[in-house]
Amino acid sequence: MKVAVFPLPLVLFPEGFLPLRIFEARYLDMVADCLKNKKKFAIIPVSVEGQMETSITATTAEIVSWDHGESGTLNIIVKGISKVSVTELSTTENGLGIAKIKTILDEDTSIGENFRYFHDIIRELSNHDLPESFEGALNSSIFTAYRVAEFLELNIEEKLTILKERKGEQKISALEKILKDNGNIEFTNTLH
Repeated sequence: MKVAVFPLPLVLFPEGFLPLRIFEARYLDMVADCLKNKKKFAIIPVSVEGQMETSITATTAEIVSWDHGESGTLNIIVKGISKVSVTELSTTENGLGIAKIKTILDEDTSIGENFRYFHDIIRELSNHDLPESFEGALNSSIFTAYRVAEFLELNIEEKLTILKERKGEQKISALEKILKDNGNIEFTNTLH
């Protein structure tokens, strides 16, 4: 499958939400095409220097809401859909990246008793007001790892480490290691 790509200095996790302000012509055209044809696009993490890895793991996204901004900009909110690997990258005439992608299906596991404290972290950081959809999903180690990682002020490489792991328990273990290594992590609330 081929999709348009949006390189950004961040990691979008599946089931996560991300607000974006679109102003470049190529991305305005991409968003219009995605909305009109109900297409997804891939958000590809890039470093602060604008470099992509040689082996690219990305997340497909779909637009869940949009409105017109000021001076021709477009404000959209996207939802992460699937973890994918990018197998080919090309560029259109207007500079829009196009990627051939392959969906990666990770192996989920129930969250082990020794990692249940992550549920408390999620509840605390969301002011105990979890969306209903979270309650049933909190038994998933993948879902839990992604939601906690969204709260943490991690760098791109740390978030990519969690995204790239293939098993839920490995994602949780990687997250715990990051927490231990970075003793004074900051948290942000992304559930609003």
